[in-house]
Amino acid sequence: MVRPFPSALCVAALLALCGCPDVYDSPPAIEASPAAIDFGVLPAGAAADTVQVTFINTDDRDASLLEVSLEGDVDQFTVTTVGGDAISFPVLLQPDQDLVAAVTFLTPPEDGDFASSATFVFAVAVDAGGCNVDAYTQGFRDVVVPLTASTGCDTDGDGYDGEQCEGDDCDDADPDVNPGAGEACDEVDNDCDGEVDEGFDLDGDGYLSCEDDCDDGDDATYPGAPELCDGQDNDCDGEVGDEIDADGDGLAPCDGDCDDDDDTVFPGAPELCDGLDNDCDGGPAADEIDGDGDGFLACEDCDDADAAIHPGALEICDGVDGDCDGVLPADEQDLDGDGYMDCLECNDNDPDIHPGAAETCNGVDDDCDGALSPGEVDGDGDGYMACDECDDTDAGVHPGATEVCNGEDDDCTGSPGADETDVDGDGFMACEECDDADPA
Repeated sequence: MVRPFPSALCVAALLALCGCPDVYDSPPAIEASPAAIDFGVLPAGAAADTVQVTFINTDDRDASLLEVSLEGDVDQFTVTTVGGDAISFPVLLQPDQDLVAAVTFLTPPEDGDFASSATFVFAVAVDAGGCNVDAYTQGFRDVVVPLTASTGCDTDGDGYDGEQCEGDDCDDADPDVNPGAGEACDEVDNDCDGEVDEGFDLDGDGYLSCEDDCDDGDDATYPGAPELCDGQDNDCDGEVGDEIDADGDGLAPCDGDCDDDDDTVFPGAPELCDGLDNDCDGGPAADEIDGDGDGFLACEDCDDADAAIHPGALEICDGVDGDCDGVLPADEQDLDGDGYMDCLECNDNDPDIHPGAAETCNGVDDDCDGALSPGEVDGDGDGYMACDECDDTDAGVHPGATEVCNGEDDDCTGSPGADETDVDGDGFMACEECDDADPA
């Protein structure tokens, strides 16, 4: 390429004469964005298409754009200012400053593929230290921007003209997209009917069966849906949460089952005497407490105010059903009606025998103190207790005994026999003499 600028030797001599620094000996740092331009596929004969390219001076020195040249299909591309005018060279580009140019593709009337390259020539500007501002260094920077474009009606070869030629192919770069293609679940309008993924949202919930909708027959089931208490994975997260009836009682936790590990616990269940909230109303029944702390609930304890009374308790002699079996033991009954239970007295068949009863001369422990009274013994062995006879030291003296002439009350009638008196006072009883009327 012939550059219409001073030769390197002239520039070097000029710089030496002017006393310019040698920082102008190296090319400037320039970046282009985009680095390449592809106009894509355009209908043959369509209006021209323009793309802007931006150059950035990343150097710390001023640079100048000196010229632009095209190679390849030069008749189809132009480079101008953004306003469409010819570029007036040189163009000063200070550090960190942008320079924007317009690249235009002049669409031909025939189908084809077109390629070119635009070369933008930059150099460091000599603009300081008394140097001639019209001189440039020998260091040039060529920034080459490749240009490509195509024209045609069926560029993807699927048999359908693209919309660039007023055809029905809504994506002429993809042979799988055309009016005759089958609709796929890929968020693309495959059959060019203006609808995307039709037929893949049968329940109309806005979610596709080929993506995240785990039940496309239920419009209440889709990703992010609120979980319902229906045993279904409504939000498609792979879990049904508290909608499982683990204990098989017909109700899940979401139905209000407050213990899904126990099939006797669910809303409406009958309250059992087990200390549990069987009907899930917020607490067990009132009688499912242990008021006396004996380890038994009121509903199973026949007296929840007495810790000594409960099922299995030891029966004591108190006239109470201590073990809560519904029956008093036989010895806790008062068969003779004397006010004392059998377990408290020594004979529950005789109302006269009980603790505190008066002892009578009957040889029986009437007061149930475990002993007879002292008078209820037969000291002389005559078959009569002391309380029944008048002398318990003489076996010949007792009720019914034969009176003998001894001056004693042998039969315990309260007095000796009638002839056991000494009427005449001679010292002999009538039964001992022949005339108790004559002491002589």
